[in-house]
Amino acid sequence: MNRLITIAACLVAVAAVIYFAFSTKSSFQKKSQQIAGTQPATPVGKMTDTTAAGTATPAADNPAKESPPATWGEIVNDLANGGAWPEPGKEEIEAYLDAHNRSAHALITAYALTESSAYLDEALEADPDNPQLHLAAAMRDYLNDNTDSPWIDRLLESDPDNPLPSWLAANALLEKDDLEGAIAELHNATNKSQFNDYFIHQAQNAEEFYTQRGAIAPVAKAQALFGVSTPHLQPLNNLRKQLDTRIDQLVAAGQTDQAQELALFGIEMGNRLSQGEGQKTIIAELIGLSYEKQFLEAFDPNQSYPHFPQPIPEMLESIDKQAEEIRALAKDFPDIIGGLTEAEAAAYFDRMKLFGEKEAHRWLIERNNSQAK
Repeated sequence: MNRLITIAACLVAVAAVIYFAFSTKSSFQKKSQQIAGTQPATPVGKMTDTTAAGTATPAADNPAKESPPATWGEIVNDLANGGAWPEPGKEEIEAYLDAHNRSAHALITAYALTESSAYLDEALEADPDNPQLHLAAAMRDYLNDNTDSPWIDRLLESDPDNPLPSWLAANALLEKDDLEGAIAELHNATNKSQFNDYFIHQAQNAEEFYTQRGAIAPVAKAQALFGVSTPHLQPLNNLRKQLDTRIDQLVAAGQTDQAQELALFGIEMGNRLSQGEGQKTIIAELIGLSYEKQFLEAFDPNQSYPHFPQPIPEMLESIDKQAEEIRALAKDFPDIIGGLTEAEAAAYFDRMKLFGEKEAHRWLIERNNSQAK
């Protein structure tokens, strides 16, 4: 599967998530639409040579292709018209690994670029206590239909202050119908303050690869950021669906206290995705907001619920305002990004890594407006 997400494709995805997450009415009676779901990825190690509809030859087996257009403006124009940067060839990957003495961070980059399990296994041998590798191994198992991966337990041990492993564990426990165990893990997640999905780690490592490959600075930064894989969103989306089903059952049975408890766990997960210290992308923020909204919509907005910090209509209004802000920021982005110089584009992507995509958008629009005066 070609996992390089172009800027244009990312904007289309943003628009789609906004539409599905924030154009639906309350689903108190019965939800008729799922929101913020993720598409299933091709199982790792099961990729074929088919080039249609979401599958492709693994990048490590592809020869290097022709270089992209030379200037930043030409690259953006090419992407907007359906083009894509070439995938790295096996020789380029191996040259990068040799230059970094086949270190664990270089090997996990090679795995991220190629989906070749051999690179991940080699990385785990080189650095067996690395939580980023444990997450990658757990997600490899998940994409190969092993939801109860032993690597989740390793991740719980290696990154004990991160709520992400507890959410993954809760999802696995719910798959086994262990509600009590899942609630315990969700409780654990609430006490963990260092949310980390290793997005920035992956992006920085990939940027080093693309820079070594000879890409100009904004291309190396953009290709690295928009090419980061986020398979952990799939089990989190599955956890969201499982919690939502159980909340509906509890509400229907009149067990609103228990339903509120589960909803608060889900709302916190959504809030961490949208406001936490993870990837800070617009997609993650919209997915998190949509989670919060869906859990709230399981309840009657005309009733008062003591476990929620505010009345439901006020909480929903706040979520919609945040979505509108994102919509406004994303609106003019395609017209601005292609007109930047290489230095300006590089500065934008650096800001995205440091402060998040929304804040980088805000900076870009404010800068553009000030120059237009």
